[in-house]
Amino acid sequence: MRLDLIPVILATLPVVIVIVPVVLTGTFIYLDSLPEQDEAYPWAATALGVCVSTSAVIQVATLTSATYIVERTMSERKLEVDGLELDTEVEEADEYLNSETQSFYEINSWDKLSRGSKSLLIMALFSMILSVHTVLLFESRCFVEYELTYTITEHLGGNVLNFLKPLGWVAIISFCLSYMCMFAFNHGAKVGVVAGTKSGSQVSQLLYSPYCTEHS
Repeated sequence: MRLDLIPVILATLPVVIVIVPVVLTGTFIYLDSLPEQDEAYPWAATALGVCVSTSAVIQVATLTSATYIVERTMSERKLEVDGLELDTEVEEADEYLNSETQSFYEINSWDKLSRGSKSLLIMALFSMILSVHTVLLFESRCFVEYELTYTITEHLGGNVLNFLKPLGWVAIISFCLSYMCMFAFNHGAKVGVVAGTKSGSQVSQLLYSPYCTEHS
């Protein structure tokens, strides 16, 4: 956007009003969880309650204020906002993306999918269901009990993988399998959309370049 760095830093400084109470909340949660015999901060529980309340009030206030200011600006300066020139390249990319999104759903509707693509989607669905429900229903059988103050060396025998029980491995592997199936399906579907598009090849290359995909 070619903005000056210093004004941007100064303009974003007020964000500390939201960040500081949240960080303090995490700190007091840690202090309050210390073992009773090592407790040196008896006031941590009280401070935690204050920080949680303060964080909630500040976040609600900032969200309400932002909504009000945006609506007021859109109503009072509507003509000025409407008169702003749009970036032609961005507008063209948006239009092409919308048309390509529509083409994506048309080309990849269920009745037009190949047997292999349908198999990938079904496998991804059932793998994710298995992963989620395994963790939700059998959490104690998936993971070893581990607190914030524990250490890997003392409580996991020096190996972080000891955190997982057999069912935990089932959940993790099912999740990874679901992700790989969806990745394979989406990659093939996007390639099919790009190949089937007759116009906008330059925009298509931009939208589906590896850099754009990784940073989207």
